[in-house]
Amino acid sequence: MKMPGMHKQPLIIVAILACLLTGCATVPIALDSEPVIVEADLDHLWQQCQSELKNRGFSLDQVNLRSGIIETFPLVSRQWFEFWRRDTVTAVATAEASLHTIRRSVRMELSSLENSKYQLQCRVDVERLSIAPSVVSGSVQAQDVFSGTAGQIPIDSASIGKSDQNNVWIPLARDGDLEKDILTSITRVL
Repeated sequence: MKMPGMHKQPLIIVAILACLLTGCATVPIALDSEPVIVEADLDHLWQQCQSELKNRGFSLDQVNLRSGIIETFPLVSRQWFEFWRRDTVTAVATAEASLHTIRRSVRMELSSLENSKYQLQCRVDVERLSIAPSVVSGSVQAQDVFSGTAGQIPIDSASIGKSDQNNVWIPLARDGDLEKDILTSITRVL
């Protein structure tokens, strides 16, 4: 004998469990990575820093030996099937980049201490693309169907180029795991 409403109980339990398990997700803010003290030849260390970033797929934007700063252009992060790329080091970072358009940029700072010792610090900033919804304004009139513009998409000349202006890169956090991996790779070679 079936009681009325008994078939709904498992669905209600599953719905409650799903609500309890999801919760609020927050991205942990990475603290500054610990600087690494390296004893090496300055030219060799400088070249190694640049080649490490290039090997990971980053393109160098600013390279200034006097100030000891190397910055890269932002690089759209790898997705799960791009196993040959090395710009994410954890499964969580790769999964996030597979679900959203994520990009990373690297800033390395090299400062001189004493007696061929240098302090090396790495910062990896992570951003997500936020695409503004497209709004169709205006209407196509019935007489336009039979005019010379039939079959063409009506374009408002004032809206040309505005779609890119509405897309915004939102800063998320820092990728501390990638920072540590870059510094470890550089010091391992030296």
